[in-house]
Amino acid sequence: MLFADIGGGSTEVVARGDPAAAVSLPIGVVKLWEAGQLRGDPPGPAELASLEKASKPGKALAPAP
Repeated sequence: MLFADIGGGSTEVVARGDPAAAVSLPIGVVKLWEAGQLRGDPPGPAELASLEKASKPGKALAPAP
């Protein structure tokens, strides 16, 4: 089982409720909105594609097209 807590400034992910298998990522809804990744509610296809691209390891957040 995988638990995800998506916050404003970060996202925490825990596998099987085991704190040793937890990770905190510096990607949150507020950070994505401020970076221009999210503009609509719900996000449109271009925003989703940009978020998917930005979620790859080593990629920086860039404004959505």
